[in-house]
Amino acid sequence: MARGAERWSAVRLVAGFSGLITALLVLSGTPAVPAVAGPSEGHPPQAASAAESRVPAESRVPEAAAADSIGAQQLVFATSHSAGALPEVLERLGYPVGKPPQASTVDLEGESFDVIVPEGYADRTAKRPWGLFIWISPTDQGGMRHPEIRKLLAKRRLIWIGANDSGNQRPYWQRIQLALAAVASASQLWEIDEERVFVGGYSGGGRVSSMAAWLWPEVFRGAVFWMGVDFFEPVLVPDRPGRQWNPRFARPSADQLDMVRTRSRFAFVTGDQDFNRSETEAVFAAAKGLGFKRLTYIQIPDADHFAGVRPKAFGRALSSIDR
Repeated sequence: MARGAERWSAVRLVAGFSGLITALLVLSGTPAVPAVAGPSEGHPPQAASAAESRVPAESRVPEAAAADSIGAQQLVFATSHSAGALPEVLERLGYPVGKPPQASTVDLEGESFDVIVPEGYADRTAKRPWGLFIWISPTDQGGMRHPEIRKLLAKRRLIWIGANDSGNQRPYWQRIQLALAAVASASQLWEIDEERVFVGGYSGGGRVSSMAAWLWPEVFRGAVFWMGVDFFEPVLVPDRPGRQWNPRFARPSADQLDMVRTRSRFAFVTGDQDFNRSETEAVFAAAKGLGFKRLTYIQIPDADHFAGVRPKAFGRALSSIDR
C-alpha cells in the first residue's frame, strides 16, 4: 500500500504536525484509508489519529432546523435521503452482500451540521434559484469561516452545509450518508434548485466527495475535489513502472456513467507542492481518457497540501461547475 518507504516517512512526519496545522488553517487534513479498504497503491497505511485530525466544531448548541432560516447556524436534521440507506450505500460502493467489518449506519439525532444561508436568501425576487454546496471536511468541523468564501457563496446564491464530526477518522460510507441527508433535509427547508446541488471536500474529504459524485450523479450535479480525489479504475503512478493507484469503490453503472458524461461537472484542485498532486493529475487525465469533457484542472502556485481553501481558486472551481 505504500509508494515507498522514503515517501511515507515524509508523509508521516507531515501528518504528525497536522493537528497543529489544521487548527491554524481550519480546513486541512491527510488522506484517510478506512479500516475495511482494499489495497490501494499510493495511500498511507492508516489515517492520522483522532487527536491529530480533530478540530472542534464551533461551540454552539445545535438547534432543530427551521424552514427558511438565514445566517450561520448549527442544526440538527431529521430527514434521511432515499438513496442513503446503509444497504444501498454499501452496494453502490461495491461491497458484497452483507455488511463489511465495523459497518453501521448514522443516527441523525446524534449529528449536527454547520449551515450557511446567505442573507440574500430572503430576497425571493431574483430569477435564479438557490443552489446547495455540500462540504465533506477532513476534520471534525463542517463549517466555513473564511469571509471571502462566504462572500462567494452569497454571490453565487449557494447554501453551504457541512456535517460536523465527519472527518477522516470516520467510515466513508457514513460520511456519504451524512452528505445525502444534508441534501434531503435542505430540500425540505429551503427552496433548492436540484440542478445546482454540488459536493466537495478537502484531502480525505475530497476523496469521499469523489465517491459521492461518481456514484450518486442523480443527486450531485458537480463536485470540487480539493487536494484529494479517488477514481473507480486503476490509475498508473507516473514514473513508477508497474505501480498504480487502485480503486477503493465500485465502477459506476452504465446509466450512472452516462449521467455523469451528460450533465456532471468536476473541478480538480491541487497545488504546486501538494503531495497528492501527481495522483490528482493522473485521475484528471484518466477521466478525460474515458470521454468526460466537463472537467477543470486548477493548480495553485506555491501551495502545499496544508495551504487551506484559497478564495480565488475556490471561486474559479465554483464557476467551472456552476454554469
